[in-house]
Amino acid sequence: MPDAGIRPNAQCRRGMRDVGIRPNAQCRRGMRDAGEELRFEFGCGMRGFDEGFRVRTSHRLHMTDVSIPPFSQWVTGADRSRSGDPLWSVQAYRFSLYAVDCHTFDRRANAELRKAAALDQLTRAVGSISANIAEGYSRSSIADRTRFYGYALGSTREAIAWYDSLKIELGDRVEDRLAILIQIRRLLLTTLRNARPEGTVVAMRDSLRKTENSDP
Repeated sequence: MPDAGIRPNAQCRRGMRDVGIRPNAQCRRGMRDAGEELRFEFGCGMRGFDEGFRVRTSHRLHMTDVSIPPFSQWVTGADRSRSGDPLWSVQAYRFSLYAVDCHTFDRRANAELRKAAALDQLTRAVGSISANIAEGYSRSSIADRTRFYGYALGSTREAIAWYDSLKIELGDRVEDRLAILIQIRRLLLTTLRNARPEGTVVAMRDSLRKTENSDP
């Protein structure tokens, strides 16, 4: 690697191994690709010279400087493949896709999260929310639609539990992710309440008494 003009320090070498970069020492294009991926994944400062890229001494292995936009901006920037579907009108679905994008960003930007034992379970739970809402929306009968929305609610609660277990890896960012899931939970509970008989909803609760912070 020194032959290619790269001078990584110990942190950067670890970062390159984490993303599996094995650039060809004789391929300048490979050096450029490696530099772009390192800049995206780890926030490494890069500058070019004739034989490749030299890595500066500033590194941020845990988080990049790039952040995912807030929900209001994210919605307006949605591509046609999403916003063109009538399903896009379902607010819980829009929030659930945003939750997926937030989780994807965290996985790319946070090296500690990628090592967490709970990552696989969290990924499945977060992805299951939007998948079940989409499946339920496509069903013609109220019973089928309600059943899949119930699955989505269960996945939402599961994701909340997994995020609670990842506070060390994600830090303060956990609260932002939980806020999205709580909003999805409220929307799904309201939808299920409107679709089910009152007796069924009451039977699902542990207690008939609402607290000040209870969801509908």
